Amino acid sequence: MSSYVRRVIRENLKKYVGGEQRIPKGAIKLNQNENEYPTSPHVISTLINYLKNNDLRRYPEQDSETLKDKLARCYNLKSEQITIGNGSDEVIANVFKTIVDKGDLVTSTNPTYGMFKIYAIEAGANYYEVDLNDDYTIPIDKLINVRGKLTAVTNPNSPTGVFTKISELEKLAKGLQGYGVLLIDETYVDFTRDNALRLINKYDNVIIARTFSKSFSLAGIRLGFGIGNEDLIEWIEVVRNPYNIGTLNQIAAIAALEDYTYVKKNIERIIEEREFLKKKLRELGFYVYPSEGNFLFIKCKTVEDAKNIVNFLKSKNIYVRYFGDNPKIADSIRITVGTHEINIKVLQALEEYLQNYRIK
Repeated sequence: MSSYVRRVIRENLKKYVGGEQRIPKGAIKLNQNENEYPTSPHVISTLINYLKNNDLRRYPEQDSETLKDKLARCYNLKSEQITIGNGSDEVIANVFKTIVDKGDLVTSTNPTYGMFKIYAIEAGANYYEVDLNDDYTIPIDKLINVRGKLTAVTNPNSPTGVFTKISELEKLAKGLQGYGVLLIDETYVDFTRDNALRLINKYDNVIIARTFSKSFSLAGIRLGFGIGNEDLIEWIEVVRNPYNIGTLNQIAAIAALEDYTYVKKNIERIIEEREFLKKKLRELGFYVYPSEGNFLFIKCKTVEDAKNIVNFLKSKNIYVRYFGDNPKIADSIRITVGTHEINIKVLQALEEYLQNYRIK
C-alpha cells in the first residue's frame, strides 16, 4: 500500500464499483439503469452536422452558458440557479467541495448512492448513515435530529426505487434550515409522480442534482446539472473546473431538450414496461418494491438465492445488479427495465431458474 496516499483514504475507502461493463457482445445489459431506447435521432443528426461544418480546435463554452439558458427556459428557472457537471456525479462532488469542511458531519441513508460516502471521506468529513424506514422511504425525523452540515438523499431511492413524498422532503429541508444543506439526487425523477423543484425558491438550503443519462438516453455524454439557490450555485461555480463540459456534450444535451417529445414518449414506454415487469415478477413469487425509477428492486428468498439468480442470468447473457457488499440488501437484486422484448427474455430466464434450479 502506497505511503504517499492520504491515510483517511487508505483506511476508510474502497473504489466505487458500478455495474459490470465488460460484457459479451450481444448480451442484455440491465445492471446500470441505462435507457434501452435509442438516443434521439435529432441528437445524432445535430452532432453529425456540427462535425461536418466545424472542427474541435476551440475550447467549449467555459460555463456552458447556452445550455444553462436552454435548461432555464425548459424548467422555468434563472440560468443563475443552474450549474453543469460531467454527469450528476460531478455536480454532487462540487456540492461536497463547496459545503463540507474537514470534521463536518455528512449524513445520508442506508442503502443509498455509494459515492456520497466517498465524497465525504475525501473532504475529511465524518460520514453517518441512518437506515431507511421499513418501507424504504427516507427517515426524515432521524435525519433532522442528526443535524448534518450536508444531508444527501436520493429520490426515488437508489438502489430500491422507492419514492418519498415531496412534502416529507420539504419537512427535511425546513428542519435543516440554518445549519445544513439538503442535497436531493433526482437521477430518476422523470419516471416519478412528482419532483422537488418547487422547493428551490422556497428554501435556500436545497440543491437538486439531475442527469441526462437516464430518461434522455445519453449516459455516454456524461452530463448532469444542479439546481439551487442563486447564492449557493454561485459558490459551486467557483469550485467547478472550468471548461468541464466538452463542446459535443453541450450540443447533444441542447438537442435532446429540443426533442423532448421523443424523450417523453420513451419515458412513458419505460413506465408502462416497469408496471408490466413488476406484475409478472410478483406472479412468479418475487417481492418487488414499488419502484418509481427505470428499474425494479427485487427481494429473493435468501442471500444465496440472490447470488444464484445473478449467476444464472449471467449464464443466459443477462446482466443485472447485485449489492453483495451491503448486508442490508444482499438478498436482493436490481433489474433495469428494458424494452418489452428484453423484459420477456428476463421473465423466461427467471421462470426457468425457479422451475429447475432454485433450491427448494
